[in-house]
Amino acid sequence: MDDDIKLGLLSKFKRLRVLSLSDNDYIVELSDVISNWKHLRYLNLSGALIKRLPEIVTTLYNLQTLLLSRCVYFVELPTHIARLINMCHLDIRGTKLQEMPSQMGKLMKLQNLSDFFIGRRTGSSLKELGKLQHLRGDLSIWNLQNVVDVEDASEANLKNKRQLRKLNLKWDGDGEDSGRERCILEQLQPPTELEYLHIFVIMLVSLKELLIEGFDRVQVVGPEFCGSCTSIEKPVRSLEILSFADFPEWYEWIPCVGAFSCLQELHIFNCPFLTKALPTHLPSLTKLQIDGCQQLVVSFPPTPSIVDMVIEDDSRDVRLEKLASGLYGLRVIGSISLDLVLEWLEQMHVFSATLEAIQISDCDSLRCFSLELFPS
Repeated sequence: MDDDIKLGLLSKFKRLRVLSLSDNDYIVELSDVISNWKHLRYLNLSGALIKRLPEIVTTLYNLQTLLLSRCVYFVELPTHIARLINMCHLDIRGTKLQEMPSQMGKLMKLQNLSDFFIGRRTGSSLKELGKLQHLRGDLSIWNLQNVVDVEDASEANLKNKRQLRKLNLKWDGDGEDSGRERCILEQLQPPTELEYLHIFVIMLVSLKELLIEGFDRVQVVGPEFCGSCTSIEKPVRSLEILSFADFPEWYEWIPCVGAFSCLQELHIFNCPFLTKALPTHLPSLTKLQIDGCQQLVVSFPPTPSIVDMVIEDDSRDVRLEKLASGLYGLRVIGSISLDLVLEWLEQMHVFSATLEAIQISDCDSLRCFSLELFPS
């Protein structure tokens, strides 16, 4: 029995509202018979072998949910899908789509959009996302290398999509214009309420400085931050300055070994629950600055020689372990216990010829300081 006959048997149900044809190998094409279901609100074709939907689908004005996940041969959404103004849920995960139809911003009732693909020449631009004010849950934005106007990234208005839980930002390119890609990344401004942010920046191989701040719900920064741990290419391999700031729920950083071989400065600010945060291989690190990280344990292998380490007021309970003996300068700023400072120094065994300067500022607890602690 061919597809048309099977669907034709359903055509007599004129008031059909829900239709699920998921994981049916025989569904390779939808005929125009689908236009008979004017009242259809839910259509599930997940796992079907279809390549595209007939344009007549866009006459199903009551359709609210369209599920196309795992349609591995699916390459094209209907040109006029923007006519489905009642659409609330569109799942296109695991398809072969490369771009979205034009005017996706007209689907203003969309709440769940699994993926948004930016085409090379035609289709919806990134700024169309700015009109979708009710998006929530998970969203992946693909082909950011195709963004024509950097301002489109700002007009996507991600920062006000506060109900998004997970956001994936994905490029696919060679990184010939890393400055432009960095501008796009800065303009995107993901919402701070995110629980999960994954940035695929394989092309940003020449990025030197990166500041990430203000993600209120991020709890773990995993190895995906560095790209694939099995890949020779590390998207952060050229980073020289890395800063994290204002992560109130972040408690764990799981870095990828060898990803930060060029990192010279590491700054961590206002991450009160962060414990063990530092990568184990930082051969080029010369400056470490910590502020507002009360539970942090700083531990290094014996390879790097940190020239300058700054521990500030709000990190008074930070613990230092196994720090390299090549420390040249230590700056302590704020009302940190002098006993704790001396304990740090003793634990680190830094009283050697390499230590050239200790600066203690605004430390009210300081009353006396014995010079016998230092070598002659």
